[in-house]
Amino acid sequence: MVVQTVDKTEFRKVLGQFATGVTVVTMEADDGIHGMTANSFTSVSLEPPLVLVCIAKGSRMAKHIQSSHSFCITILAAQQESLSRYFAGGRGLDVKPDFEFVPFSGTHRVAGGLGALACERADVFSAGDHDIVLGRVISLYRAEEAIEPLLFFAGAYAERRRNE
Repeated sequence: MVVQTVDKTEFRKVLGQFATGVTVVTMEADDGIHGMTANSFTSVSLEPPLVLVCIAKGSRMAKHIQSSHSFCITILAAQQESLSRYFAGGRGLDVKPDFEFVPFSGTHRVAGGLGALACERADVFSAGDHDIVLGRVISLYRAEEAIEPLLFFAGAYAERRRNE
């Protein structure tokens, strides 16, 4: 199917054909640790080590990132779907999932993830309805055991899609 005009709905459908991993971005504010689910995350540079994550303008996390100098990105494991849903606003959850934050290089990572990157905020760029947050990676964590990743594809978690 070829679409000559780019409308929001079709744009989302086409982008949904790109399978992504799922992360939780955490940062500390005066009132505690805050987190959000993000799959708009990518590496930018190996030297220096840089990553980026996109945060919706007007969100609580967009406000927190302006005042926070550091943040953490935790790469979620397949069994952490409920955690992803919780940090995405709790859609589809009856109860808050059990989880814990682990202190990590001046930030906090989510326990049980595949990996984590502690970052210093390097810059924030405005891009449409999101801010692109560039982070300089200062510390890494990688789970030692083999764990399946949490994947998102075509508007659903990959495991859920396989079981439908």
